[in-house]
Amino acid sequence: MIIEESKTCKICFDVETKEKQLIHPCNCQGSMKYIHAVCLKLWLGDRDIVLNPPSCEICKHTYKINFVYEYFFSKQKFCTIFKNFLLVFTAWGIVLTILIIIVLVTINSVGILSEESRDIAKFTMIGIGSGILFMVLLSYFRDCKKNFYEQTLIDWDVLEYDKRI
Repeated sequence: MIIEESKTCKICFDVETKEKQLIHPCNCQGSMKYIHAVCLKLWLGDRDIVLNPPSCEICKHTYKINFVYEYFFSKQKFCTIFKNFLLVFTAWGIVLTILIIIVLVTINSVGILSEESRDIAKFTMIGIGSGILFMVLLSYFRDCKKNFYEQTLIDWDVLEYDKRI
């Protein structure tokens, strides 16, 4: 005859209710298997769970945690990145313009090329320079959420234990 284990919280020894759901967040078995999500959050308290994920004190299993963040636009971050972008974009623009002028003057001074070949070379140089400036532009604005927003942790939950991991 198999005795059915009672589902009680290993912290407060209370049963599951609608308000206080029992979860199985670690590798513990038997009477130590279940814990109220609320009790676990209280037990873990104000630890720095983002940098140091907590673990079960009994089985030593590191809890899997789901973090919920809220993002706020940061004017200070935006201004700093935009100033750096303007500086780098201007520097690249000046360097590329000088290089394009040098190449175009060299191409025009060589009498071997036809007028059509010179035009193709001019447009190619301008296109390459524009492409490089466009890549600089993209590199600064590719991850707007990370670069322009402040991340604030608003909530977290310990996930159920997954035996497959």
